[in-house]
Amino acid sequence: MRVNPKRLKIIRITAWASLLALTFSFAGLSLLSAANYTEVAFAKLSVEIGADLVMEASGLGTSGEVLDGTVFWYNATINVSNPSQRTVKLQYIKYQGWIEDYITEDHFGGTFTSYYPMLTANQSYPANAGIIAPQRAATYHMNWTLSHPQQLVYFEGTQQILNYVLLNSSRHLRWDRASWNHYFVFRLTVTNVPTDYYGPNSGYLAQLPVITRTQGVSHGS
Repeated sequence: MRVNPKRLKIIRITAWASLLALTFSFAGLSLLSAANYTEVAFAKLSVEIGADLVMEASGLGTSGEVLDGTVFWYNATINVSNPSQRTVKLQYIKYQGWIEDYITEDHFGGTFTSYYPMLTANQSYPANAGIIAPQRAATYHMNWTLSHPQQLVYFEGTQQILNYVLLNSSRHLRWDRASWNHYFVFRLTVTNVPTDYYGPNSGYLAQLPVITRTQGVSHGS
């Protein structure tokens, strides 16, 4: 069946118009996607978070030595600044601490610096507890203790080191003058970003909204 030339021309014009409209539609979607992910990228780069940690001790001995009943108190204030246009959620904070191992250092003649792990502490922020709105700041608090009944192995190792450096070495350092090492890991996400991707780039795309920040030096697990 032969198509009328006039009708064929109309079909061609309609097809080109449809293709052009579809092209502009995809271009608009691409531009929208680009703007969206530019905001996400800006949030990942610009969000700032940091912890101020204050330590206290109660139940010390008369010379400042650590007793079995001594309790170390940790009070961390976490400040988050979100200058981006996207809402950010604080998912969790991980803390890991070490005390300089003066006993091991002296045993090997002070040829290197050694650290003993004290404890680990984690805190998660479910639901809307960790939401930081666009162009806003927020403050969070994380509190924990180190004591003999709760963390027996960590506590006894720390106790031995602190009492050694106070009473049995030439340094004579009280617990608050000893070298403590504090390390934080913060995980945040940019909200309302899809993560259920499939295909060769799914791993990258799933991690796109994730923000990870660290503070301090890690001495291992």
